[in-house]
Amino acid sequence: MTGYSRLCRRGAVYWHRAAVPLDIADSYPKTEETFSLRTKDGREALETQPPQGNLTDEHIKHIDEIDYAFRLEEDDDVRHEAFKGRSFKAQAQTVDDLDA
Repeated sequence: MTGYSRLCRRGAVYWHRAAVPLDIADSYPKTEETFSLRTKDGREALETQPPQGNLTDEHIKHIDEIDYAFRLEEDDDVRHEAFKGRSFKAQAQTVDDLDA
């Protein structure tokens, strides 16, 4: 539909179509996300849904815990990658050599 960049038609059915934001594009498996609006009526496709409400403190805490766990796991992966194929003693020797 003209003027609505995220709305498109496939056959007679309207679909939502949006590009994946650049800041997550490297970690997301698709370049765009699409889903059917399950309607053939253009006016119905344009209707907006009411807001789902605000996030509660519990939701925010849960999201924060998930993010923290993800960051810890990512940090562990980076640290383990540095030792890949080498023992801790060999890595410690390299650090000592660089310090000298």
